[in-house]
Amino acid sequence: MCRTVLIVDNAIVVTDGALVRLKRGQDRTHAAIRSAERPAWPLFGATVIASLAFMPIFLAPTESGEYCRSLFQVVSVSLVLSWLLAMSQTPVFCQRFLKGPKAIVSKDPFASLPYRIYSGTLVWCLRHRLFCVVIIIGLCVLGVIGMGKVQKRFFAESSKAQFFIDYWQHEGTRIETTSAGLRRVEDYLATLPEIKNFTTIIGSGPPRVAVTITPEADNPAFGQIIVNVHDYRAIPALQEKLDAWFVDNQPDAAPKMRSYKNGPPADYMVEARFSGPDPAVLRRLAESAKTILRDDPFAKYVRDDWRQRVPRWVAVYSQQRGRDAGVERNDLAQAILQATDGLPVAVYREGNELIPLRVRSVIDEGLGIPSPESTPIWGTGTASVPLGQVADVSGLSWEDSIVRRYDRRRAITVQSDTVGITYDALLARVRPKIEAIPLPRGYTLDWAGEYELAVKGDEGVQKYMPLTLMMIFFILVALFNGFRQPVIIMLVVPLALVGMVTGLLLTGQAFGFMAMLGAYSLIGMLIKNAVVLIEQIEFSIKKGVDRHQAVVDSSVSRLRPVTMASATTILGMLPLLTDPLFASMAVTIMFGLAFASVLTLIVVPMLYTLFFRVKPL
Repeated sequence: MCRTVLIVDNAIVVTDGALVRLKRGQDRTHAAIRSAERPAWPLFGATVIASLAFMPIFLAPTESGEYCRSLFQVVSVSLVLSWLLAMSQTPVFCQRFLKGPKAIVSKDPFASLPYRIYSGTLVWCLRHRLFCVVIIIGLCVLGVIGMGKVQKRFFAESSKAQFFIDYWQHEGTRIETTSAGLRRVEDYLATLPEIKNFTTIIGSGPPRVAVTITPEADNPAFGQIIVNVHDYRAIPALQEKLDAWFVDNQPDAAPKMRSYKNGPPADYMVEARFSGPDPAVLRRLAESAKTILRDDPFAKYVRDDWRQRVPRWVAVYSQQRGRDAGVERNDLAQAILQATDGLPVAVYREGNELIPLRVRSVIDEGLGIPSPESTPIWGTGTASVPLGQVADVSGLSWEDSIVRRYDRRRAITVQSDTVGITYDALLARVRPKIEAIPLPRGYTLDWAGEYELAVKGDEGVQKYMPLTLMMIFFILVALFNGFRQPVIIMLVVPLALVGMVTGLLLTGQAFGFMAMLGAYSLIGMLIKNAVVLIEQIEFSIKKGVDRHQAVVDSSVSRLRPVTMASATTILGMLPLLTDPLFASMAVTIMFGLAFASVLTLIVVPMLYTLFFRVKPL
């Protein structure tokens, strides 16, 4: 859609030039040729600048850059083709379809009421330009202040009619117990009319069905249900219903409802990562952070990525006693395996499926080994030997079965999703409290989740923004063979912030990666309008027109193409307002362009008269 609204600008400029020349009495062929010939190189430079605005996304070495990298390539090719077609095909269509000068009544192409209103407004602003400049600066300051009020969201959720139920039992739970719990969930899902169908995976995550999905590692305590619904708009209410069902029917489980994301995924929206050497200290810090999050009404699914500790007992094999009893270390290992998970002895084939057969000791349910010392071990002798005869068995203890690392240091991550607010809003509520937790020496706190992805995505793009701005400035210097004109054009860019912030606040949309892409599109559009306007002013001055009159006449001549380009762009963005992924980008472009285009027609002439010391009449 960005490509579509950008490529019409060149054709609009050429067509408007042909219409103006026809109203001045020129023949169709001459009007069509001159309308494309005169602004050819300024339009080409502006077209290149519009494509360069997307270059930081192409160069960004991040996941979000990889996700949107093709945008720069598609936009660049499309814009160059649009310039070629505007220079070659648009004049042909103008010559063929526009009416000749005999059908034109008035020789003055700017005699209508809209032109006269704009001309009068512009003349007044030029006479009071210092006052108007102060007003514009004040609006920009308000835009910066308002940007702090805009919600932040990295990527919006997808409109895909599908979501996931991540199902966790206590760490160390046998897969049979996990399977039984998931069957109860399936029975409940089958009663819900909103659900179309579902698929359950036990012990691991599914294959990576989408680039934005990261499968879970193998774990017998984990299962996942992929749920398809009839209407994606029913997903939020359905997830709330499922959360309430789990609280009432499976309070021992730890479920998590997860929707598709349009972009690089984060495991949880808000994550606090504690790093340090001692697991016990890390556990204590994580519990303090989880307490803060649980006390916040806008946080849900509060947990950590080390999960629960699991029971552990250790049998230390004694070589001397084992040799005396005829029991080797491998015999001890097989006896323990037979008493717990079962000893694999064969494989049963049923169709294309291989089912392992295991031999397991008959023991009580629960811990699995009620009396470790009495576990029988068969060695080289004719009778079994109790485990306690050949090994020293320690008492029952608890250990961390999952110990994660980040940058080669032990790190535990406290995780939470949000309820009814964006990640930055919850982060603003809990960050001061979590950062107030005293950290022992050698321990650090970092923020992960969507915040980390957004920061890395923005930094990856902003890293190449100075290079992009430098290239844009050099192109402008080459176009105008001077420095003042490029400075005027670059000063116009911040004007888009006012309309952009106004639109985001009025519609309640969050500023995320797609909104940032819309802002880059705005840069190209505004610079193109300013380039053609200043080029027209310089052309009129070279023809000998009074400088003030040249500023006014040139600005008036640009009223129709600027408003037409803005109107077509805004109308082209209307269908995207209902799309979850592109809504923020559409709002950014629509409001930013509507506001900045009006100001461009006022601010560019004012800045030109200030920089070139043109006195108003």
